[in-house]
Amino acid sequence: MKAFSKSSESGPRREKPLLSDREKEIVQLVAQGFRNKEIGEKLFISEQTVKNPPPQHLDKLGVSIASN
Repeated sequence: MKAFSKSSESGPRREKPLLSDREKEIVQLVAQGFRNKEIGEKLFISEQTVKNPPPQHLDKLGVSIASN
């Protein structure tokens, strides 16, 4: 989580963290093993929002989804 909230020691410091507070909450809950439905209930968002994050969120993490 620390890696997503600030830049590396050698690089320039970011003004804004890589992930928003909400995005960090979701990542933390996923890491703790909660299911998408449980995360949605805890954060008052839809399961679909947890399951299919907007593309810009994936870009922030350097994640790409292979298409069939």
